[in-house]
Amino acid sequence: MGRLYKYAQMLCPFPTISREGTLANGSRLGQCQMCRDCKTKDCRNYASNPIRDGVDHCECRSGLSVFLFEFDGERIVANGMLEPTLNQGCRRGMRRRLRNHTVRMEQAKEWRAVAVRVAGEIEKDIDIGVKESIASLHDIKTAVSLVYRNAEGLIQQNSGADFDEKVENAESELKSLLKSVSLLNTRMSMASIAANPESASFGQKRPVPIYKIFDKMCHLFEELAGQRRVRVKMSGHSLRRPMGFESIESLALVLVDNAVKYSLPNEEVVVRVDDVGPGSSTVAVEVESVGPLVPPEKQEAIFEKGYRCPNATQYVAGGSGLGLYIARLVAGAHGFKIEYRGVSTTGDHAVGKNIFSFRMS
Repeated sequence: MGRLYKYAQMLCPFPTISREGTLANGSRLGQCQMCRDCKTKDCRNYASNPIRDGVDHCECRSGLSVFLFEFDGERIVANGMLEPTLNQGCRRGMRRRLRNHTVRMEQAKEWRAVAVRVAGEIEKDIDIGVKESIASLHDIKTAVSLVYRNAEGLIQQNSGADFDEKVENAESELKSLLKSVSLLNTRMSMASIAANPESASFGQKRPVPIYKIFDKMCHLFEELAGQRRVRVKMSGHSLRRPMGFESIESLALVLVDNAVKYSLPNEEVVVRVDDVGPGSSTVAVEVESVGPLVPPEKQEAIFEKGYRCPNATQYVAGGSGLGLYIARLVAGAHGFKIEYRGVSTTGDHAVGKNIFSFRMS
C-alpha cells in the first residue's frame, strides 16, 4: 500500500466505505443515517470504476452521491453525500435530509489536491530524515568492512586452491561470521541507495560475475532459508561478466531475500543464471519461488517506494516496502528493467510461482 494512499485515508474529511462494506466516518462528515441503514452497500463495488483525473462521481442505487478518489493506484470510495449539480437521482425530500452532506465536485478535487501536496511535504521530510540517519551510519559501515576484511584474512590461511575452497575448509563459526558480515555490508549499501538513489551508479563500472554474485547470495541465505524450511538452489551456467556497478549486489540480495521471505514452507527457491546466445554479452537471470501471488493490478506498484502488496502483508508482517524499490533503482542505473510474472497453482489464484527476471548486457 503506497504512502500517499495511507495519508489520504487519514486525512479524508468524507465518510468512506471499504470493499468489505465497512463504514467509516470522515474527519469532517460522518456517515449519514441512510447509509447506516443500507443493506446492500452496493457502493463498495464502484472501486473498480474508471476514474478521470484522480476524482470521479457516480450515484448509488439509493440516489446518493459517491465520490471515487485514486491515490497510488488504490481507490477511496466516499459515500452518502450529495453533489447538487451532478446528482440526478436524489429526490427533493432526500436533498433536504442530505443538506449537511452536500459536497461539490470542486470541493472534492480541492481536497485531493491538498492531500497530494501534504503527502509530498511529508515525503520530503521523511527523505531528509532518512538521508541524515544513513549519513551517520558511514562510520559503522567502515567498521563492518574492516571486520569483513579481517574475516577474509583468517580464511585465507586455510588450505584450498582458491578462496571459495578455503571458505569450505574453514571452521563453521568463521564461515557464519563471514556470511553475516557480508550480508550486513550489502544491506547497509542498500540503505545508502534508499537514502540517495544516485548512489546506485556510484563508482566505476567493472566486469561483474553475475552467476557468482547470485550464488554468493544463495549461500548467504542458506541458514535463514533452512529456518523457514525453504531450499535455495542455483541453476544454469554463465561465465559472462557484463559491466556493472558495485550496487548490483544489492539487487541480487533483494531478489533472493524476497524469494526466501515470501516462499511457502517446504518449497524451493530456484535462481537461474544463463548466458543468452552466442557472440553476446547478455546474461539472463530468473528468481523463482512459490508463495502469495501479486494481483495483476498491483504488479507495477510493488516496485514503488514504501509499497507492500496486501497478499504480502498478510503472509509476512514485517517489511519496509523498500527492497524492490531499491532493486528497480539499481536496474535503472544499469539500463535494464526487472520483470515480474505470476503463475497460479491454485484455483483461487492466490498462491503460485513468483518469477522475477531481468537481462543484463
